[in-house]
Amino acid sequence: MEMGMFTELGNSKVSAIVTRVRGLKLANDAAWKYAYRELDALSELDGTEEATDYDVRESMWEELLKQGVITDPDAVDYWFYVFERPQLIRVHARIN
Repeated sequence: MEMGMFTELGNSKVSAIVTRVRGLKLANDAAWKYAYRELDALSELDGTEEATDYDVRESMWEELLKQGVITDPDAVDYWFYVFERPQLIRVHARIN
């Protein structure tokens, strides 16, 4: 499944996160938070640094919607990670 990663292996790893979320029977906010944290962890590995890029994040979101994992988008705190890891935002702001 195309998930916005640079390689097929990367796409497979992101697809595996979707499968894991479904297997854990997570839904809505819990599903999104788990999935994003998994993307964040994946982005720390060599060769999958793009895992938290916009295209990947949006592909994950759309796939979770499509598969019925997220059924109430209004109940999901999509931007939670901005407040969870504010140090990353400050570093990014200084670079730009």
